[in-house]
Amino acid sequence: MAKANITQYSSTPSSNTDINNINIDENCPASGLNNAIRELMAHLKNVDTGSQALTALSVTGALSCGAFTSNGIDDNADANAITIDSSENVGIGTSPNAKLDIKDDSNSTQFILRGRSSDNFGILDFRNNAGDTVKGQVKSDASSNLILRAGSTNDALKIDTNGHITKPLQPAFLVRPTSFITNMAVGSEVTIAMGTEIFDQNSDYNNTTFTFTAPVTGKYRFDYAIRLQDVDTASSYYLSRLNTSNRNYDIIVDTDEYNSDLEYLAFSNSVLADMDAGDTAKLKIYQDQGVAQTDINENNTRFSGNLEC
Repeated sequence: MAKANITQYSSTPSSNTDINNINIDENCPASGLNNAIRELMAHLKNVDTGSQALTALSVTGALSCGAFTSNGIDDNADANAITIDSSENVGIGTSPNAKLDIKDDSNSTQFILRGRSSDNFGILDFRNNAGDTVKGQVKSDASSNLILRAGSTNDALKIDTNGHITKPLQPAFLVRPTSFITNMAVGSEVTIAMGTEIFDQNSDYNNTTFTFTAPVTGKYRFDYAIRLQDVDTASSYYLSRLNTSNRNYDIIVDTDEYNSDLEYLAFSNSVLADMDAGDTAKLKIYQDQGVAQTDINENNTRFSGNLEC
């Protein structure tokens, strides 16, 4: 068969006996060699200009190319498989409208990221423009959990194979008093010493100052329950207060209406509070008048909070 273009050449030297029907076999005339070299140069130029595609290209070292005369890389079919436009946008199966634009009209899988063979992890990195710092990641781990990361190590959101969504860094805490609090002061606000942390996700609660500090601006849900014992009816009232930087949330009980001291008195409240980053929240109790005889039960007093939105 006449070798009409470079893709028809053979890797076996003895099989290359002509160039487009010009005889270059053994004992061919000298004039044939001249014409064959000219024809070979034309074939190579066709590859250079893009009018003749290569069936395969393998590069083991550095590759430097000039400008493309065509904006497409042909897959040997009728349409371009990959398009690179003048703005260096890349389209696969389409003309690109972004840096990478992938389209498949068959609605089949458009993008595959395979996990490394050592542990079946798959990681898609987002890095900064100036350097190589990882700013975020989408990760699939060996247990098929889908994880959204802030930076390269902080798992911000996790979706398991059953669709359960957890946010390991979302602020959330639950605390209680470390011990029974006796004979609370009268006539001044008392910050309830919630010194025992049942949990403190993201470490936003200080169990020394008994204060929660908002790490970001948002809406925070706070819930509390307080159980007082030996309540003095000689007092005018008892008041529980969720004290935040923006405002207070109070509940008041008029205790001088009772005929005798109460063995128990319970306060509870649930609040959705607006907070700015750095704002604080703490739980307080106040007794107006009477004597300092009231206690706070540590097993039935709780304070919790979490970032809602």
